[in-house]
Amino acid sequence: MGWPVGVYIDATKGVPVNNNIPYSLFIQNSIIADCAEPVKYSITGNTNPPQTPNTTQSILTWFNTPAYGNSILQNNTDVGLGAPFNYANPDFNPTASSAAATGASFSHVKLNTGFNAVTYRGACTVGNTWWKGWTKFN
Repeated sequence: MGWPVGVYIDATKGVPVNNNIPYSLFIQNSIIADCAEPVKYSITGNTNPPQTPNTTQSILTWFNTPAYGNSILQNNTDVGLGAPFNYANPDFNPTASSAAATGASFSHVKLNTGFNAVTYRGACTVGNTWWKGWTKFN
């Protein structure tokens, strides 16, 4: 939320492995909001480009694959969190109508173990305050 770039795939150095997308790099059930460039890809200056490099448009198309459940929202307020930019008393809990209140999925094979399957996207659900009272934001 609010960063100049939401997701940046940087292939400017090394040997970019463009076959990672869409085969082994996964970004799913994620929300990007209020970013001037929601998705960016760069290969400029790489002396080892692949035969068919990605582009920002191909990465955007990949990110927006309907089955991945990702969202790109115009404004931070569209996410519907309590008060994420109130630095004195932040509230990252989703509101009842929040885009983060639903939309999680743990059906991917890489998520079969080690995770508690929940329905919300993010660290907490509506009304869950487990993180309040012992965390400090500077």
